[in-house]
Amino acid sequence: MSVVPSEKIEMVRLGVGDPLPNDLKVSDYEFKDLTVKKALDKLLEGTDVSVVEFEPMYEKITGTISAGALEDAVELMAKMGRAYYSYDAQTG
Repeated sequence: MSVVPSEKIEMVRLGVGDPLPNDLKVSDYEFKDLTVKKALDKLLEGTDVSVVEFEPMYEKITGTISAGALEDAVELMAKMGRAYYSYDAQTG
């Protein structure tokens, strides 16, 4: 993940790497006052997907996801925390 600076600049996202596993679904997931990394760690606990943070992220996010695809949940949480993510299927 990368931190998006608070200055108004235009960043162009080139891609998110490999697709996240489509067999993983999210249901009844709630997160409150967690950094994006901590919220993703909690969401992905027990899976083979790991979260690596390249720079400390301090912004906290709060929300509830009632049901949906893992990719949609990760995308939402990344946007809420003003972060980008990339997935590498080989390393998980």
